[in-house]
Amino acid sequence: MPKPEKMTPMDFSIDEDLILVRYHARTKEEILRKMGGLLSEKGYVKSTFIQAIFDREETFPTGLETKFAGIAFPHTDTQHANGSAVAVATLAQPVKFRKMGAVQDEIFVTIIFMPVTNNPEADAPMLRKVISILENQDALLALQQATSKAQVIEAISRHFSGSST
Repeated sequence: MPKPEKMTPMDFSIDEDLILVRYHARTKEEILRKMGGLLSEKGYVKSTFIQAIFDREETFPTGLETKFAGIAFPHTDTQHANGSAVAVATLAQPVKFRKMGAVQDEIFVTIIFMPVTNNPEADAPMLRKVISILENQDALLALQQATSKAQVIEAISRHFSGSST
């Protein structure tokens, strides 16, 4: 299990074991449970994490629409984490998420980022950094078209390094 990390507010791990590519999920709950399970298997989260994700998603939905895809950023408080990482899933078929800021509206999501950190000072900066991918149409398109974990990592790495070509 990872120890609480000393890290700068922008550091986190993108581990190939935390990536699902063109995953077949029938529901939001199924994909959230699967992604939370991956984080749990690697020791990044506590046993309370998955329920905390469901609870927060119920109160504060994270579905966002972009020109290319519906994206969700399910996350929860640092008290449910043991370390810092981001699980990423692209879906074979969209699943419904409730829309951020309009809880009565649902959108279809095909890309999901699940950031976790146990560092309270890193929580907001990490979330902002992950959400910044919304502004990068090249990265979103690359993620949608990815057929391998390596392609997902490449798209995210290019975005975070500032190069979209």
